Amino acid sequence: MNVHSSTTMGIYNAYKKIKPELLKPVNLSDYRGKRAAVDIMCWLHKGIYSCGKELCLSMPTKKYVNYCMRFVNLLLQNDIVPIIVFDGADLPIKEATNNERKEKRSLALKRAKEYEANCDVKNALIYYSSAVDITPDLYIPLIKELIAHNISYIVAPYEADAELAYLSRMNLVDFVITIDSDLIAFGCSKILFDLNNQGAGFEFSRKDLFLSESLSFTQFTEEMALCFFILLGCDYLKNPKQWGWKRLFPIIEKGKTASQIIELVCERAHMDELCV
Repeated sequence: MNVHSSTTMGIYNAYKKIKPELLKPVNLSDYRGKRAAVDIMCWLHKGIYSCGKELCLSMPTKKYVNYCMRFVNLLLQNDIVPIIVFDGADLPIKEATNNERKEKRSLALKRAKEYEANCDVKNALIYYSSAVDITPDLYIPLIKELIAHNISYIVAPYEADAELAYLSRMNLVDFVITIDSDLIAFGCSKILFDLNNQGAGFEFSRKDLFLSESLSFTQFTEEMALCFFILLGCDYLKNPKQWGWKRLFPIIEKGKTASQIIELVCERAHMDELCV
């Protein structure tokens, strides 16, 4: 079970498709003097892998906090001003998805205890980490560290994605740091994916998306691109099954607007209604 890869978070196959064409290797040193909005939930998800059992059993630990702060300090060492963005309340429209994730966490906890009872420590720790529910209670120790180091932070009203996109689109930050390809659909102008502890990552620049002839986005508007990425796969609606890039492109190009695209999708997928 691997949650460390960008391909596992966000829009289905989006990162895998755009990486060879649009993502360029960069280093944090390239961003000196810039402001970054940080999708801290990505670092939290990675950080809990070092202390999943402790968190599941309510044992004291700061390992996940230390993990996040190592990356925050990496930004500071490169003269980058971070703005840390946390998730807020659950979105009502994602109730079904959140319930499914809750069931998976419950099952993971059960499996963890079973492996532990059989002295399989390795698998027990993997499943303990998968069972952790990242709640606002886990934010508090990290927020205290951020305050102590005079680091700005925001708790979004709902999910962090929209807040990160707002900061980017309003030019309040120069780039966004995440492993979540949803931020492409949200319209962020510049995204740093897959930042590692050496300061290396891959940069996505939105202007390059609409210049890409190989990905066929040259005739797309922002509205068309948004519809395309949503229909590829997201948590907000039941997407047409087995609809990939090749099948969606002619529909998006023909439809042009969101309402016409939805009408075409419903017609061709034989769906009574598609709520976007």
